[in-house]
Amino acid sequence: MKSFISVLAAVLCFCSFSYGQWAVGPKVSYGTILQGEQSIRVIPNSDKLPVILSYLGGSQVYSAGFTVHNNIGPVFIQFEAQGTKFTQSFSVSDYATPPQVTILDDTQYFIELPVTAGINYNDFRLGVGPILEIAVDRNTDLAYLDEYEDRRQKFNGSFQALLGYQKGIFNMDVRYVYKFSSIVDDFALGNDQLKLNKSANRLSFSVGMLFGGKNNLPEIEEETLPQNVIMF
Repeated sequence: MKSFISVLAAVLCFCSFSYGQWAVGPKVSYGTILQGEQSIRVIPNSDKLPVILSYLGGSQVYSAGFTVHNNIGPVFIQFEAQGTKFTQSFSVSDYATPPQVTILDDTQYFIELPVTAGINYNDFRLGVGPILEIAVDRNTDLAYLDEYEDRRQKFNGSFQALLGYQKGIFNMDVRYVYKFSSIVDDFALGNDQLKLNKSANRLSFSVGMLFGGKNNLPEIEEETLPQNVIMF
């Protein structure tokens, strides 16, 4: 929570300082994790029989934060700070007949700092850029598993591709986020190796508003004199 407050304060200070040059405004996003159900291969490194573990997919992704945007001729650059939350589900069972299956939810909270650059075409924009993810909190049922270890990194990264549309102060975009880390990189079960070459990639839709900024003000047409007025 302290990290979130510090980043939010920094963004607000930057927005206040750059209001005359950049457009600034709030933004909310709603998305979904694209990865579906997948078995996780557990390679034991002991005599203990491993659990049967599967990834069941993710819930909706919710984000809220701020955008700082500037159009520079035919190109644009955009900085954002968003608080994001999503939940992933896992199933764990044993080798009994029938097996006892338990569903475990893993909810993560983090701050995203995306940087996007690209081109403008009329009211549309197309851009790409990196995202820095800062872990804030985690509420996980995986902790009930024997020898569970939280291995989520404080800092992580992903990459995004964005298709946006702006009309007046309203700013909308659809983006695809590709995570660099695997789903099973966030935890471990003792010395057993977890194998799943899949990431929690997601697709999201965002709506926001942009205020201020010289490139977001309506153009002022030059005044012209009536043709019937004679200048002396």
